[in-house]
Amino acid sequence: MGYIRNAILIEAPVDEVFKLTNNVRTWPSLFTEYESSEVLEETENSVTFRLTTRPDGRWQAMELGC
Repeated sequence: MGYIRNAILIEAPVDEVFKLTNNVRTWPSLFTEYESSEVLEETENSVTFRLTTRPDGRWQAMELGC
């Protein structure tokens, strides 16, 4: 099975990057493939959320908290 590997260099503190990228509420402004994000449930250790993709929003992906 094939795969694609991408890498980028981010010149910012790790804690700042982690905080930004782990806030699913901001994903539509960070990642062009997402039209919207909705937090369904949030606890101290997990977030359950729904993502709607662009451009047509016909399918949704759901990530369950870990």
